[in-house]
Amino acid sequence: MEKNCISFFPYLPEILGGRQSCSEQNDLTFEIFSSKEMECIRNEKMSLEATVLKLMQDLQEKSKQLDRVTYYLDSIVKNINEGLIFVNHAGIITTFNSAAEKILGLKQKDVLFIAFGEKFSDTAFGFSLSKALKKLDCPGISYSKYIFKEKVEKELEISTSPVYRRGRVQQGIILVVRDITRQRQLMKIEQQNRRMQELGQIAATVAHEIRNPLGGIEGFASLLQKDLEKEHPEWSKMAGYIIEGSKTISRLVENVLRSARPLSPQPIEFNIVDLVEEIQRHIEIDPGFSKDIQLRYQPYEPHLTVFADKAMVGSVMLNLIRNAYQAINGVGSIQITTFMKDHNLVLTIKDTGPGIPQENLDRIFSPFFTTKEKGNGLGLYETYRIIQSHNGQIEIKSSADYGTLFIITLPIKGFTI
Repeated sequence: MEKNCISFFPYLPEILGGRQSCSEQNDLTFEIFSSKEMECIRNEKMSLEATVLKLMQDLQEKSKQLDRVTYYLDSIVKNINEGLIFVNHAGIITTFNSAAEKILGLKQKDVLFIAFGEKFSDTAFGFSLSKALKKLDCPGISYSKYIFKEKVEKELEISTSPVYRRGRVQQGIILVVRDITRQRQLMKIEQQNRRMQELGQIAATVAHEIRNPLGGIEGFASLLQKDLEKEHPEWSKMAGYIIEGSKTISRLVENVLRSARPLSPQPIEFNIVDLVEEIQRHIEIDPGFSKDIQLRYQPYEPHLTVFADKAMVGSVMLNLIRNAYQAINGVGSIQITTFMKDHNLVLTIKDTGPGIPQENLDRIFSPFFTTKEKGNGLGLYETYRIIQSHNGQIEIKSSADYGTLFIITLPIKGFTI
């Protein structure tokens, strides 16, 4: 009892001016706090403990709610398709999500908490980031061309917005980065298709108007040739030149009219590897094919069945390979590959020729555009139409140092007329 008494009221001896016995201290205890007051103290203590417990429970619940919200927001940031980058007022990157990693080709661990200028140029996203941080002035939306690894160029759309703390104190700038390369390519293809349709219609109209009087010219020239054959053989020979020229123009007109007609592919299943090897044999015995040119074929899969018009696909390959070896002056090589990617057939034809000037790349598939002295400009136009009729795509890359590369993509399944 003495121990309990002393521990409960350790200050009583000093207050009383001496050491009292435990019984004396107990008496004084009862004199200081009555039983009613002690009951009040116990009730207040219990109430205080209950309040503290409730506060702790509320705090735990708030902490769980905060964890859930944080996890939810982190999931959104990680899984959105747009790249999300936050640069604080000091120019340090503090947010860099998974989409930003994929779009920009940089790992999060190599970018986070690093100065923006150490990883990107100041104008990498189409505006000066340092000026934007300094002047609190963001462009809203900007566009930029970003060089990805292996020199792959991407077109980016960047939305920017300043982030503030209380008042007008800037916390930093948030950048939302979208890869719009594919959208731009589709827009370019759509514009090209529209232009080609218009040119095709114009060409068909012109060809139709030419064909009627051309037939008359050829007929009258034939009659003139017969009349002059005995008395004026030299003039008759000139009339023969008119007939030959008329026939040449007539063939060109027929090609134009045929190119303006809608294509009707007749798809069948066939092994693209067998077709390429057959085309390769035909090319190698072509008198115009130089023995100084190596024609190599690399099939990444020995059997690759496609559903397409075999004759049309063969025509595309013949045209592109002939263009390739005609472009090579002297020693060179042509490399053909086939493989499957994302349920599509990918066929590539690459040559080591001088390349196509950049200013001509946008017009290379236009009707009547040619750089050959004896070309009519319909070969690549017809190639483009065949690929389009198969719901496919054709892409060209060319440079003086690299040569020319054609990339053809055709759906392996799901082709419909």
